[in-house]
Amino acid sequence: MNESERRSNHDRRENFESAEVSFALLRERVEQMDKHLEAQDRKIYALEHERDRALRWGIGSLGVVVITMGTFIWNWLIAGHK
Repeated sequence: MNESERRSNHDRRENFESAEVSFALLRERVEQMDKHLEAQDRKIYALEHERDRALRWGIGSLGVVVITMGTFIWNWLIAGHK
């Protein structure tokens, strides 16, 4: 094996090792991104749950107010006609 073949083999080995390192780093980055996405999904779920609870409470409160006000107006109109 002459000098240029040895150099060529050495270059290929270095390129292969460099590709392995790059692949390992990319794989680690993907795993980190997956963990980050899972955390964001949990936060979004919690926010949606809190929003839904607030909407139910608000709609319930609004319903009570509307019924109470309707009853008050009805009684006022009935009392006005007597």
